[in-house]
Amino acid sequence: MNTIEFKIPEIGENIHSGTVTRIAVSQGQTVNKGQDLLELETDKATVPIPSPVDGKVEEILIKEGAQIKVGQVVMKIATEVPLAKEPQPSPKEEKTKMAAPASLTKTDAKAQQAPTASSQPVHPSSGPINLVVVGGGPGGYAAAFLAADLGMNVTLVDKEKNPGGVCLFRG
Repeated sequence: MNTIEFKIPEIGENIHSGTVTRIAVSQGQTVNKGQDLLELETDKATVPIPSPVDGKVEEILIKEGAQIKVGQVVMKIATEVPLAKEPQPSPKEEKTKMAAPASLTKTDAKAQQAPTASSQPVHPSSGPINLVVVGGGPGGYAAAFLAADLGMNVTLVDKEKNPGGVCLFRG
């Protein structure tokens, strides 16, 4: 059995701390991945914080009303499944993955690229990109839409499947 130290994850842009308003589990309780462990009130919203794993709560290191920071360890959870890190490709493997065979033309290379859900554009670009917005939180999301409304070709880069930030999807 492995024990993980559960830390408060990044919640949203410019949110670095909050107040624990409710602890939803108790020591010794079995939890499922995605189950709410606690609620954290920030200056923007009250956010449920889910469990990253299935397991059993071994120790709760905080109390309701406590001020905590993103990255702070708040619980220890015992889990049956070992938490393996994704293997990092060697520099040689990385180059091999990224390089297209020399015998392919540009058209052939484009035809062989499989679109993914996170990288598939809503519509094909009709020219050069005028603006790249990094971060799809409330500011980036609005900036990208405004620029597109003004006629610019915009690319929005965000790690989330649904950009828009805490306020739009979880707040």
